[in-house]
Amino acid sequence: AGHARGANLIFFDADIQLPVNYLSGIATACVRGGVFLTTYFDFDMQFFMDRCIKVIFNLGTWISLHIGAEVAVGGNIVIKKEVFDHVHGFDESIRYAEDYSFTQKVIESGFALTVLASPRIRFSLRRYHREGYVRVLFKQFLATCHLFMWGPIRSEIFEYKMGGKHYDTLGK
Repeated sequence: AGHARGANLIFFDADIQLPVNYLSGIATACVRGGVFLTTYFDFDMQFFMDRCIKVIFNLGTWISLHIGAEVAVGGNIVIKKEVFDHVHGFDESIRYAEDYSFTQKVIESGFALTVLASPRIRFSLRRYHREGYVRVLFKQFLATCHLFMWGPIRSEIFEYKMGGKHYDTLGK
């Protein structure tokens, strides 16, 4: 990000698929004054539990906006480069949930988070399918408790493999 030359930065995770209208929708939001953006999610839904996860994610995003605990999920952040540079980017010493700390840093610097209803990115639930819904949700619960009780997670509190290769649904 430090070497980027564009006016806006977009951060994704490996498990993201973009709809055809994503870039045009984001460009329109940026032209209309969007400085710090995220979108609601769609998922590669196959099972009933996948639909439940979609509701949990999107409802959680909506609730966070209304209780003053906004968070832009790291795999779905759009931010003006000058704002990113102003807040000195992500804290690279944080091991998990750096997106929450980043969001708080941006908001504390006076920039509001805008959540767009459209376009929506499509997120893969490979991790949930491979590790199990309960295990992944429990890790997210532990991380949330840690954040609110002790602050940023700077050491390993549980195993969390990064990279889509660990969760290939074809089992390669």
